[in-house]
Amino acid sequence: MKWLPGFGICILMASSAVAQNRLLAKADSLLSAGLSFLPIPIVYNSPETSWGAGLSMGYYFQLGDSVVRHSNLQAQAVYTLRQQFISRLSADLFGPSEKWYAYGYLSYRNYADRFFGIGPESSLANRLDFNFQSWEMRAGWLWQLQQNHFVGPLLRHHHLYRLMPADLDRWNSQGILGGAGYTSTGLGIEYRIDTRNNVQSAQSGWFVRAFYRYHPAWYQNVPAFSLTSIDLRHFTPLHPRWVWANRLLSQHQGGQPAFRELAQAGGSEFARGYFEGRFRDKHLTGWDSEIRWQMHRHLALNVFGSLFTLAPQAQKLHWQYAQAAYGVGLRLFVNPRERIALRLDVARNIEGQYGFYIDLSEAF
Repeated sequence: MKWLPGFGICILMASSAVAQNRLLAKADSLLSAGLSFLPIPIVYNSPETSWGAGLSMGYYFQLGDSVVRHSNLQAQAVYTLRQQFISRLSADLFGPSEKWYAYGYLSYRNYADRFFGIGPESSLANRLDFNFQSWEMRAGWLWQLQQNHFVGPLLRHHHLYRLMPADLDRWNSQGILGGAGYTSTGLGIEYRIDTRNNVQSAQSGWFVRAFYRYHPAWYQNVPAFSLTSIDLRHFTPLHPRWVWANRLLSQHQGGQPAFRELAQAGGSEFARGYFEGRFRDKHLTGWDSEIRWQMHRHLALNVFGSLFTLAPQAQKLHWQYAQAAYGVGLRLFVNPRERIALRLDVARNIEGQYGFYIDLSEAF
C-alpha cells in the first residue's frame, strides 16, 4: 500500500483511533461489570505491517486476594495489508500475595520483512525484502525475593523456516548467518525489580529487567551464542499532570547469533520512527525519553525522542555512529483509573523516514 499524504493519513489514523477507543471503552465497561471473558476487535498500524485488523480474546482472573493484580490469558490473530498473518497466545500469572509471577508466549507468523544489512553503517539502499514463517516460544517463572524483587529461570525457542528472499542472488551474496532458516533454543536466568505505581502507564517508580540467556549448538549448523540484556526504566513525576519517562536498553551478545537473533533497533516500542530491524548488530545501547502531559482525564499528549548506537564489538560502541528519532503522540484513556490507553504516535528519524503507529498501551 502506498502511503497517503502525511496530513491525510494522520486524519485517517485519528479516526480509526477514536473508533477503536469506543470499542475498547465498551469492552472495559463489560470487564468492570464482572465479565471475565473479553473479545476485542483490533485495528492498528505500524511501518512493519501497514494497516492490520483482527481479534483479541482475553480471560481475566485472580489467583489470590483482591489486592493481587489480575492474571490473564490472551489470544490474538491479525492480518495486514502486507499479507502478513500474526497470531499469538500469551499468559501473565500472579500468584497468591504475588509471591511468584509466571509468563508465557507462543506465536506463529507468516511474515514479510526487510533486511538492510548488519552494523551501524548499513544502508537503506541495501534493502532486501524476504518472507518467512516462524514459531516462537518464551516462558519464565520468577519467585519473589523481597517486595518488588523477583528472580527465576527463563526459556526461549525460535524456529524460522520457509525463508524466501525476493532477490535470491543478492541474498546469497550477503552470506547472512541463518539466511536459509534456523532453529534455536536458549535457557537463562532473569531478575526483575518493579516499583511502578501502574503497569499500564506508570507515573512514578522503577522497572528493571536483567537477564542472561545461553543458546547451545543444539541443532546442526547452528552455532552457539549468548545474550545479556539490561532494560532500565524510570518514571519521574514533574507535576501532578507531567511525567518524565526514561528507558535505557543495553544488549550484548557473544558467539555467532543468526541475523534475526541480533540486537535490533526500531519498531513500536524502542526507537520509534525506524523500521524494526533497520539496524542490527551484536551490541546495542540506546535511550528513549518521553514527556507525558495529562491534558484531560481521558487525553494525554506525549513528546518523545530516541538515541542509540550499535557495533560488532562492545569496545566499538561509539556515539559517532549514533542514530536518533523524535516524535509526538496522543493517548486516549479508555479506563483512566487503571490508565489503559490507546496510543497514536507519529515519529521521524534522522534518515528522513516516518513511522505511524496505532497500538495499545505505552511504548514503555
